[in-house]
Amino acid sequence: MKKASSSRTSRTGWKRVKSMKDRDIKVTPEHPELDVKHIARVIVRTGLKPVEAKKSISRMSPARERAAIMAAVLAEDERTKRKVRRRP
Repeated sequence: MKKASSSRTSRTGWKRVKSMKDRDIKVTPEHPELDVKHIARVIVRTGLKPVEAKKSISRMSPARERAAIMAAVLAEDERTKRKVRRRP
């Protein structure tokens, strides 16, 4: 028999929260609006490393793009050659 969960069910009225408009939310000194500084502090305190933005292939120069494609083709060619050599 499965044990009952020890966590309590939420007593928050999620339907009410989701239906609230920005004007319905009361900002007080005790409950301030979210600030970017808070998010940065959480990242620093939990030791998370900021993730660098990925480079888009379409932003490569044409010469660099051709070189990347050629390197991928040559690598695939080498893998194919190794597979052929391994066969009895």
